[in-house]
Amino acid sequence: MITNIESGLMPENNDTSRGYQEQFAAAVPDEVKGKPIADLEIDVIAGASGCADGFNNALDKIREQAETNN
Repeated sequence: MITNIESGLMPENNDTSRGYQEQFAAAVPDEVKGKPIADLEIDVIAGASGCADGFNNALDKIREQAETNN
């Protein structure tokens, strides 16, 4: 179960991309807190479709690490 989330921004992106990242970072906690990580996948949040792709990729890596550590 997801209880906390932190988002990092990519400083090398242009202002438009950074704006989407900031909107995504502000909105994503409400979308994922309290949900199980096992089958969580998010879609576009706050108009930031590319951020959702990156977030879902990160979730895949977390799930792989969890399987390796069990």
